[in-house]
Amino acid sequence: MIVHNKGKYIIYVSEKNDGTAREIPGFIYTKQVHGNNIYLLEQHIDFIDSENDGIISNLLNIKIGVLLADCNGIIIMWENRYGVIHAWRKWLQNSIIKKALDTIQSKGEKISWLQIYIWPSIRQCCYEVGEEFLWYFDKKYLSKHGWKLYFDMISNIHDILIKAWIQKQNIEIHPDCTACSDKFFSYRKQNNNQRIVVGIEKQSI
Repeated sequence: MIVHNKGKYIIYVSEKNDGTAREIPGFIYTKQVHGNNIYLLEQHIDFIDSENDGIISNLLNIKIGVLLADCNGIIIMWENRYGVIHAWRKWLQNSIIKKALDTIQSKGEKISWLQIYIWPSIRQCCYEVGEEFLWYFDKKYLSKHGWKLYFDMISNIHDILIKAWIQKQNIEIHPDCTACSDKFFSYRKQNNNQRIVVGIEKQSI
């Protein structure tokens, strides 16, 4: 398990050596459906029994997480609240980041305090897509190699965050591609249902 200490927050990223994320205890998950629903967690529970692709909380000493195998795990940290989002192509179309920002701003947080960490996911080098992507996304995020079309989802996400007035220096992107790296599970590379977990915990310090 990779552990990153960020002041009062701890960020967790599991690896293949930790086993599948479905077997890693101690995290609170939701039922992920590649949608744009955000769950506001404000009381201690063991499992969120609803379909959500993001969790925002203000609780101390609990671990919230999402399960991933090529999708993006986006960690969000504010002054008093924090969150984790499961983000994929549909996320870009369903505006889950706007929902997350709207949710947190409704609780009095300021956009200037927001910090974003994007962890391992499939990157442009390996994310082959169909021609329908030309209908939905700006061509600057797409590249052709021979007859194959590839999508730069990370650049698209980065631009969405910048347009949401998140400061560039507050956005950190992990360099690893899950399909290239041997450290992480990749659905496209391995075609299985194993997952890594990306999560966050707020410490009582």
